Amino acid sequence: MSENISDNLPNWLRIFYIVLGSITAIFGIIIMINAFDETILVLLLGIVLLLNSLSRFIIGNFDNKLHKEAKISNMIIGVVLLAISIVAIAGYFTISIEIILVLLAIAIILVGIQKIVRGYLSHTRKMIYRVSIITSGYILIGLSTLTLGYNSLEDKFKILILGASIVIIGIVRIAEGLIGKQTMKQPQREYV
Repeated sequence: MSENISDNLPNWLRIFYIVLGSITAIFGIIIMINAFDETILVLLLGIVLLLNSLSRFIIGNFDNKLHKEAKISNMIIGVVLLAISIVAIAGYFTISIEIILVLLAIAIILVGIQKIVRGYLSHTRKMIYRVSIITSGYILIGLSTLTLGYNSLEDKFKILILGASIVIIGIVRIAEGLIGKQTMKQPQREYV
């Protein structure tokens, strides 16, 4: 039996995915350009993380195609990202940039872990979708771990790496909004 169009994301949610993904990717590119002072770049990272934490609440509440576990994990990751982003935004005057960069890297690692788990558990999705999500999760973890693992890296280079991670998160969100869940579903076999 073919999938019903109601299995697709609602139009408003698809638009939300595209708009949020675009904002995230633009912020990431601005961060990667490194045209501002380090404190401003860290503030921008905190703001984009705040936007993504709020989006996880919206997705967890309104994306009815997600399993209960995926909704709960989105809400939990949203709370963690919210806390880290508030610390990054409010504390960028008082907390050292190095500590904030560590917190932001940990937040991106959590997003990467969630993508990997979602990719492995999305058995009803097409293999290309699953591989893309898993790959993006590993890239996010790898890039963020790079910023944590090398203390010899300059803060500007760490910010560049985290900015690249933000661009990846934005691109994945845009792709999910553009193609929706309908085209990501595995075709169901009909038995006569």
